Parts: sequence; C-alpha cells; structure tokens
Amino acid sequence: MQAKKKRHRYHLSLLPSPAAAGDGAREVLFEPADPDSVAVKGVLLLTPAEHGCTALCACARLATSAAGGGAAGGAGGGPGAPSAPDATLLLDDLLSVVPALFRAFERRAAVDERALAALAGYFEGGPGAAPGAAPGASAEEEALVERSLALEERGWARVKGTVRQRAGFFRAAAADGAWGRAVADVDAEAGLAAAWLWHGTSYERLADYVGADGDAISEAVAVPGTQSKLAVFSSSLPIVGARIFANWVAWRRSAGGELVIAFAPHGEHPGCAAKREIERAIGAHRGAAKAVEGRLAGFYRIQPLAARACRVTLVVRGSFGGMVPDAVTKFALKKSLGVLARLQARFERSGRAVDAELRAAAPPPPLRRDLPAPERELVGRCRELGAGGGGARWEKLESDYPLTRMWIRHGAPPARGERSIAWGKASFEVDCAARIAVAWVEDFCSRERMQINREEGNPARIVVERKSPHSSISATIKKLPFPLRDREFVFASAGCELDDGSYVHASESVDGIVVDYGMYPNAVRGRTKCLFQIVAAADDMCNVVFYQVLDAGGRIPAWAINRFVPASLSVGEDMRVTFQRNAEVDGGNIDALAAIMRAGEQTYTAEEIEIVDRVRDQLGKVPDSSFEKLESPDYLVKMEGYYKGGKNGIPRATTVLDGDICQCAARTYLPMLRAKTKVFYESGGMERSGTAENEHHMIGYFLLDLQIPTFTPRALLSHILWKWESETSLLVVSDNISDDARYPISSAHVRAKEVLYERFEKLDPIGDVPQTRYTWIQQPDVGGLIPSAAVRAAAIGQMMELSRMRAHFDRSLEIDARNRVRTMGVIANHRGVYSDEERAVMEKSMTHYNIFEDGSVKVKKVKSMTPSITNKIAFEPGDPLGWGRSETMVRATKEEITAYLWDTEARAAVDEWILRYPALRELEHEYVWFRPMMNTIAQRLLESVSWGLKMRLYTGAGLSILDLCTDLFMIYTYATTGQEGTALSLAIMVGLNVFFQLLLTFIVKRKESRRMLLKEMLIVLSGIAPGVHAMRVANGTERSARTALNPDVELAFTRGLEMAFESVPGSILQVHKLFLTTRSEGLVQRRAFASIIVSALTTGFTAAIISFDFDVTPSRRHDEPGFYGYIPDGATSRTLIFFCMIMNGALLLLVRSIMALAASFVATHIYYASLEEGEKAVMKEGDVWMLVLGLSGGWACFFVAFLMLMKKKYWTTFISTQTGYAWTQSMFVNGIDDRMKARIFMHNRRQWEEVREDVRLWCLEGWDEWQADSPEWFEDMLRVGIDEDMVPEGWEGVATSAGIGRFLSSGRQSGAGGAGGLRRQITALLVEGSGGSGGRVAPGAEDAYRTR
Repeated sequence: MQAKKKRHRYHLSLLPSPAAAGDGAREVLFEPADPDSVAVKGVLLLTPAEHGCTALCACARLATSAAGGGAAGGAGGGPGAPSAPDATLLLDDLLSVVPALFRAFERRAAVDERALAALAGYFEGGPGAAPGAAPGASAEEEALVERSLALEERGWARVKGTVRQRAGFFRAAAADGAWGRAVADVDAEAGLAAAWLWHGTSYERLADYVGADGDAISEAVAVPGTQSKLAVFSSSLPIVGARIFANWVAWRRSAGGELVIAFAPHGEHPGCAAKREIERAIGAHRGAAKAVEGRLAGFYRIQPLAARACRVTLVVRGSFGGMVPDAVTKFALKKSLGVLARLQARFERSGRAVDAELRAAAPPPPLRRDLPAPERELVGRCRELGAGGGGARWEKLESDYPLTRMWIRHGAPPARGERSIAWGKASFEVDCAARIAVAWVEDFCSRERMQINREEGNPARIVVERKSPHSSISATIKKLPFPLRDREFVFASAGCELDDGSYVHASESVDGIVVDYGMYPNAVRGRTKCLFQIVAAADDMCNVVFYQVLDAGGRIPAWAINRFVPASLSVGEDMRVTFQRNAEVDGGNIDALAAIMRAGEQTYTAEEIEIVDRVRDQLGKVPDSSFEKLESPDYLVKMEGYYKGGKNGIPRATTVLDGDICQCAARTYLPMLRAKTKVFYESGGMERSGTAENEHHMIGYFLLDLQIPTFTPRALLSHILWKWESETSLLVVSDNISDDARYPISSAHVRAKEVLYERFEKLDPIGDVPQTRYTWIQQPDVGGLIPSAAVRAAAIGQMMELSRMRAHFDRSLEIDARNRVRTMGVIANHRGVYSDEERAVMEKSMTHYNIFEDGSVKVKKVKSMTPSITNKIAFEPGDPLGWGRSETMVRATKEEITAYLWDTEARAAVDEWILRYPALRELEHEYVWFRPMMNTIAQRLLESVSWGLKMRLYTGAGLSILDLCTDLFMIYTYATTGQEGTALSLAIMVGLNVFFQLLLTFIVKRKESRRMLLKEMLIVLSGIAPGVHAMRVANGTERSARTALNPDVELAFTRGLEMAFESVPGSILQVHKLFLTTRSEGLVQRRAFASIIVSALTTGFTAAIISFDFDVTPSRRHDEPGFYGYIPDGATSRTLIFFCMIMNGALLLLVRSIMALAASFVATHIYYASLEEGEKAVMKEGDVWMLVLGLSGGWACFFVAFLMLMKKKYWTTFISTQTGYAWTQSMFVNGIDDRMKARIFMHNRRQWEEVREDVRLWCLEGWDEWQADSPEWFEDMLRVGIDEDMVPEGWEGVATSAGIGRFLSSGRQSGAGGAGGLRRQITALLVEGSGGSGGRVAPGAEDAYRTR
C-alpha cells in the first residue's frame, strides 16, 4: 500500500435523454448506457422561474458494494460497484452539474435589475410582476401600517458621531427594546427605492448579508392575493451569539405617492400556508436551534421629492431576547439602520444633477400675504437690510470674484457696551430662472453645499426643523482656526413672492433652541441676519442682491469681524457658480451682434465716421518696415513694436483665427463678455462697464490697478465703434473721450488714454473652416511718471489677448485631421523613386534601429512615465552619445501614423492639453464617481510622493550606519578601559552582522561578474550598504536578470539581519554594562548611553518601516483586507502613526533590556555587594524598577496614540483569538474569488488539513476553466505544487507537491470526458431543445465519464 491515497477508477457511460415535465418544466434523465456497468440513475429538473431564470434540481442514485456498508437506496452493487466513500465522491461529481450550470449562465446583476424594475412598476401602480397581486391593502395590512407609523412619535436623540454623515441616525431610550430612526435622501424614484428595500433576497443584498454574517438565513415567502410577505433572517451579534427574526411585512401607497413598508413579528399575521413555510425554513436551518428568537417592528416611509429622488425614513424597534449588554444593543441597532446608508450608496448619482432635479420639482414660494404671521414678520425685519437708514451709505469693497460686486455699510455709532457690526451687500447675475434661484437658497443641505461644507472641515450643517417647503430652522457650525473656538449659528428662514413678481428669502438667528448634534459642539453661538432679493431678468436669468450682517460673538473685536465681510458674502458666488453658463451667455451675445454685423445696415453720424478715420490714419497706416519683431509667447501670434514715434511706442500683433469674420469682430467689440471680464479682474482690473449708444457704438469705462506699490489706479474712458471697411474687412476702433457725465473720473485716479485699431480681414477657408486675419495695433498712454520700458513690457501682456482669441476660435484638430487625410492619400498612392541620398539616410537610420535587435551592444531598459510605453537606451562602442528607443501600441494604420509624424507643423500638438480640459468638466457633470475618484487619486499622489519614500529610506539608512559607527566606537571604548570581554562580545555581534550580510550579498549576486560581486562585498565591508540599498530603492532601480532579489526585498533582508545580530543584542549587552558600572566611569556611561539610544531607535525604525510597508502594499490590502489596512490614508495621520510605531519599538526594546537586567536578581545583588567603599552605582537597585515603570508608561502612551490614529475597525486584530491554522483556512473559506482561495497553497499543508477535502473538490471542479484562462495565480499554484488527488484524470505534466513540472495545455485528452463532458452534454440539451436526434445528445455524448 503506497503512502499516498489511491482511489479506484470507475468508468461510467451515461445516456442523457430530455423529457417534458408539465407547466413548462423540463427534465433530463440519465442512466447507464452499459447494463453491466455501475448502476446509476438520476434526473435534472428545470422549472421556469421569474425574471427569465430557471430553477434547477438534480437527484442521483448510485449502487454501492457490500464492503462499503450496504447498497445505496436499496440497490445492491455488483462486484465492480464502488464502496460507500467512493460512491459519495462519484455522486458529488455527478451533482456538480448544478453549480456548473449556475456559473455558466450567471447574470446576477441583470436578474436583480429586472426584479427591481418589475417591483418598482408594481409599487408605482404600473404593470409588472409582484410578490402578490392585490387591488389594495387589506384591513389587516392597513392596521399594521398605522400601528407601525405610531412608533415614530418618540423623543429621538442623534447617534453620536453621525452628524457629518449623509444620512441622519437617531435612537431613543426605552425599556421595551432598542429604538432607532434613520433618514436618508436617495437618488432614485420612490418605487425603485421601495423595491430595493422589499427585495431583501436579491443577489446583491444576500452577498452583503452573508458576507457580513457568514452562515446566516435570509428567506421570504409572498402571501398570495395580498400586499404582504413573510420574511425570516438571522444575525450574529458579538458576545451574545445569533438571533433569528421572523417578520410579517406589508406595504401601502397613499394618494400623494408616499409609500410605507411596515413590518412586525410574524406571529401577528392571521396565518396562512406561507407562514407555515417560513416556520419550516426556520426549523430546517442548522443554526436555528442555538439562535435566540428576536422581535422587530417598524416601517420604511418613502416620500417622493422629485422624479428620481426620494426621502426614506426608517423607524425600528428591536428586542433581541435574552440578556443583551447595552453596547451590543447599540451595535445591532446601528447595523439595522445602516441599510439606508447602503441604499444611498446603491443609487448615488451626481450631486449636481440631483440638486437640479430637486430644484425643478420644488413648489413655487407663496405670496407674502399668504405666509403665517411669524414668517411674514421675519421677512419684514430682514427687508430692512436693503433699506437706507441713519444716513449711512454703501461703500464699495474689493471683491475676490470678478463677476460679483460687493459693498459694506457701517451702522450708527453703537451705544456704550454695544458692538458696531457692519452690513455686507453683494450683487451678481445668476444664469437660471428666479424661481430656481429661490429653490437653491431654500435647499440649505443640498448635495453640493454639503460637499463644500465637508471639504471646509465644518463640524455640522443640518436642518433642525422643516415647517414647510419654504420655511425651516437650520443650524451650522463653522470651523475657525486655532486658537479661536468654532462658531455655531441657528436661524429661522422663510421665502416668499412679492407683489411685483420678485422673490425674497430671509434668515434670522433665533434664541432658545438647543440643537442635537450627537456631540457637544464646544462652539460660541453667533448671530446673523441675511436677505436674498431675486428679480427675473429673462426667462433663464435673474439678478440677485444678497444682504448680510454677521456677528461671530465671543471676544472677537468688531473691526476683525468687519474685515471678513467679503468672505461672508461668498455664498453668493457659490450660487452664481452653480448655475453659471458663461460660454453659453457669451456665445449668445456674440451671435446676436454677429447677425447685426452681417446685415450691414448701419447709419453712422459724422462724429462716428471722424473717429474711425482718425484712428485708421493714426495707426492703420504705419509702414510695416517701421516695426521691429518682438519675442512672442505664442508661436502662432506675431508680435512687433514701433518705438520711434512716442515714448510708449506702438505695439502690433497679428494672427489668423479659425472663425467667421463677424464672430471674431463681435467678440472683440463687446467689452462686458464674461470671459473678458474674468481676465480683466484677474490682471488687476478694479471696475469695468459699458453703455451702448447704438448697435455699433459703445462708451466703455475701465479702472485698472497697476499692482505697483504707491502707484495710483488708472481710469480709461473710450469710444468703441465697429464699421465695415470693405466687403472683406471690418474695423473695430477705440478712441479717448474727454469727459462723460455718466462716468465721472475721481480725483484719486490718474486719467489714462488709449487709441486702439483692430482690423479683421476675411481669408479663404480651409475646407469648411473659415479663416480671418486679425491685426491689433495700440498706442497707449497710461499717464503719470511711468518708465516707457515698463509700458513696453506690459504691451506683451496686452497682445496676449490675440492668443486668447485664437484659442477661443481654435479648430486645429479639424485642420490637422484634414491635412493628415491629404498626406495619407499621397503616401498610399506614392510610386516615386528615391534618390541615392534619401536611400542612404534610410539605411543609416535602420543601422541605428538594428543595434537594439542584433545584441551587439548592451541595451538598458529605462523607466517610463507611461506604463504602455517601453523605453530603451544603447551605446555603440566608441560613441559617447547614446541612442534611445521607445515602443508602444497604437490603434491606427501605418499610413495614419506616418501622416501624423510627417505633419511636423500640426497646430494641435501645442494646444492638445488645453483642448482636453472641457471634457474633464463634462465627466464631472455626467458621472458621480468622477469627483470622488479624482479626489482619491490626488490624495494618494500627495501621500506617495517620492520625497516621503526617500525620507523613510534615507533616515533608516542613516540610523543603520550611525548604529554601526557607535558600536565600533564602543568596542574601542570598552577595549581601552579594561573591559576586553565586553568589547569582544560586541565585536562578535558586529562581525556576525557583517558576515551574514556578506553571505546574503553572495547569494543575491552570485550570478553577477566577479568584479560586480567584489564591488558589492566591499560596499558591505565599508558599512555603507544600508545607504546604497536605500538609494537604489528610492531611485526605482530595477532588478537585473542575474540578481536573485529585488532591491526592496534585499533592503528588508539587510535590515532584518542588522536588527537580529547587532541592534537588539548590542542594546541588551550595553544596557547591562551601563547599569553595572560605577559613577567614576562617567565617560563610558555617556558613550554607552548614546550608543544604546541609537541602537534602540534603529531597531524601532526598522520594525516600524517593515510593518508600515507591509500594510500599505495595495496587493496585501486587497488580498487580506481584514488584517492589512490599519494605517490611515491621510498624509498627516500616516506621519504621526509612523512616529508612534518607531517609539513603540524603541521603548519596548529598552524596557525588555532593563527588565532582563533587573530580573537577574542574584547577579545584581552580588554587584551591589561588591562595590568598594566610596564607589557608587549608576542607579540604586530599587530605582531600576522605577525606570522600567517610567519607560513602560511612555511606551503605553505611544501605544494608545497608535491605537487612536489607526483605523478603529482593526483594533480587534490585537485581541483576536483566531489561531494561525484558522486564519490560513479562512483564506479558502472566506475567499471571494478563485484567486484569493488559491493563496492557501502558499501555506503549509498541515495548517489547512481540516478543509483539504473542500480544497480538493474545488480544484477538480474549476480545473477546466483555469486551464483555459491560465490566470497568473493558477501558475503560482502550480509552481508551489498540488497533490495528485487534486488533479483531474488526463492532465499530465502538472506541478505537484512531489516535484515541479510544467503544465501543458495539450495534456487534456480528447472527447467529452470528465465532469465537463457531462456538463456540456446537458447544456447542449438545454440549447437544442427536445427535438433533434430522437431525444439523444449530439455526437460525443457516449464518451466515457471518468472519475477517480
């Protein structure tokens, strides 16, 4: 009998035959084809189910031999019949067709979506499948709903630490169980949200449920003819064990579209067959006998907010039975309420899109006279902000936002003891209807505004009470910088429509309200009063004026509060940015003026004609030869200057625009375009306005800050006109105005002058892209004593307006594509003859290409910034210059690539990135995942920048080298002070460290050249090996083909050797000698103390960085999320926890070293007794223990800090009672996919012996699929070895635990053998139907079914 297990081989030939079973069901019968073979019979029953699914049921009977313990099913087996154990294995193989078919046709997500769509239609009153069709809720169901709704009438307190979460969580104290309430806004239709909550047995819900609770039950049975179902589920609670809950669930839809799903213990149901079926399911569950029955009651209320948004409220009362600690009750309650958080995440969409839908669905505000008296009085008090009073006037403020104007007004002088708080005012345009703007203001906790609140780090922002859609009480806590305390604001709000059609929304602080934040706010209560006045300017535009007075309270001086008035008005900018359509609005204005220009029917006055002629004669007729070329930042814009006529000169710029002549001229003529206004204010503009005289004449006023200290702002007042010069050219000119009553020039400003000439000339189009030559000439005079050189330098910035114009109209991609198509045609049709010179150039180029292919020179791979590109460099002998080669895959034809490379003057190559930016904004608007994904990527990049890695590497290397130096110095110190034994011991430790590092170097570099190996060993002997290894890892040096380990792994081994042979034993030795010396040996003490500290820090740093790097490795976090991942993601938190880990390791080493000394009581006592008269020990015998306690206290503090900084869910990994064997087995048992299950082969076979049979069956079942796909983990599994009985029959050359071989895909025998053959036969029957070859399967069905 061989040591390894052997199994008999039984060859079965089966004859499957399909048959109808009634009600649309199908059954497949199979029996032995050979009467003399093993007796086996079976059936596979397929029954139609909902949502395009099929229910499968397989049964089989197999005769066994008498030696195996009797015949199965009463049938005696022949002499060749299998024994009972072998028969069990055969039956497992036969019945595995069911899970095989499930995997073959699995489409869980699609089935869930179908079920949700059908249920949503049912809940919304439309057609669709339902758990039980009924005309309406019965009297019993109505009573259940009413009883459940009454549960909400309690005093609720917010759950601690949940105020910043998207959903609100509350609990209530009661003696009759745990009470919980949750409120969440869901981005889905009310019916769809109700369907998700109702369908608790979907694949998605079951995956979450079973993944969290393991071996749990979750079943539901519909009650026919009603709107009810009976459901049962179990839950595992910490400490107290499992609880099982059986509920009666019913739903009701109200006239307003509100849905209520109520649930109560199933004992309250009148009783039916479904109730008995649920009770049988409970009794059949293997954990039901040990589980304690719990009771749940409550409801889900789903209120529609918009077409695709709703608000879901969950109220639940739970009684868990038995003696349940309060902490466990809170845990279970939080777990129950968490279903709404999962519901939110399931249907989450773009916050901007959902907010827009909610605003569109919001009801219009009522008239002011229809408001209740308190709200009407509130609006009246706040409207006083916009009224004048006390003779105070509004003073203009400098705004940080170009399109928002701000003012401040100081109130009357305060009475004694009062504060003088200024009022703020902001005015801006909003690109939406007035009613939509009101809805934005009323939605205090919209998704976008809550996102901004979280990004600012504010502790809270909630709606305390919503009295009506337009009236509420809200609260917020604003975070202030240290040392100021946070500020809390609680205010009432109300909105209405005035008699003139405008809207107002007022807010005012209220007193006497204590807000439940689920925490102590530790904030100072501030006061505020604000008013929004919204007036419609068009159907899709409105003008908004925002007033606010804000008192932050506390001891902040009034003058300091007033300085923050512009910041407090920034809410108006948030509103404007939400709706801004700058490009669309500007485009509409440009199109309107371009249409007027094309009409050409304009009448000009004599003064206007004179202005145009004067500017043209002054600037348009300057000879080209007078201009000298200037260096242009944009290579497509030609810049020149003429500096002979005046002190400021005449700059000129020319470019070609890809736009219509009227479009280009209109964009230049309109000074108040938003894009130009933004650039104006960003470049130092203070004020900008224009007044149209007619369709072709405008008065423009500009106030500009030169941004030079002590220089006064410049004011410019100009005529701006446009006029056709000919049929193909159009002029836009600007000339000075001496005075205009509408724009008085302040004496505090210096008057500037400007003459501007702009000419647009129509050119021949390129394909369908129009072309316009744009010439810009200016003669500036900024006034005052400003050097002309500074004015000339500023002219470059002025001429960059042409670059912005070119970018606005740029269609380079279309032009370049057209040119490439033309070049591709030339390449495809080329039949020319190459000259000798051309052939020589190509042949020479090919020789450079071949040096990378023929292996004549050494080729080095260079790290690429893009993973899809491979870079290499090579040096020819005697050539000091190297050659580089890049290789990648391009989805284009050879002609397309050649044309792209040939067009060296392509314009799009320069502007490619600029043209891509709008697409990113569209992604953010369309996809909900885009912003969180980009935030996460940016955070990860900031946390993993190279300086952080290099700092850790070089710090560790520096400590290692310093530790070696201090140890060598202490060897010298001990040897020269008569302590030769200690010096020798320490030298042996250092020598062992060097020896094993040399051995490691030899093992790693043994295949390198002797010169390279000698160099590496010299690095070790010189003591700089840690620094060299750290530099290689930091620079990303890759492992060569002749090196056994990667640089990072080699560095980890080096650190481990140093810690094992030098740092730890050296610290213990030196601590022992430090305390057993006398005070007379002070020099030795000081040196030993320094060496001990360095060794402890080195040990702590080494242990910390190994643990840190292991935890943050993405592959480990993915494969073992329950163990790896405790390091937080924030950069600051990572730095702090890394420091705590270093100190934990260092202090723990010192504590253990000193305790080792103190524990050796006999040696210590002898030492103290042997001291001669006059000698004193470094520390008293009792003080040694005090030092241990002190260091232990320090270690405890750092360890507690470490626990507080790490992710809280990993605390249990420090106290888990799970054994190493159980952890190894969990890799397979809890593995979510085959790749994770296969990791069990990386561990010792003895650790997973208990689950070996499950592993074997898993291998046999999935072998065909793995061989076809050849995943990387499968190759790893073969490499470490697989036992023979885990490999199916017919697969040869497989790596086993006895020896490593190579897996050959051709090892599979032909025919439909093995379990896969039977699966394919049955699948073929399902596909072909009952027709065909007389109920028999396709050819190959008679092939043997082999098993072992």
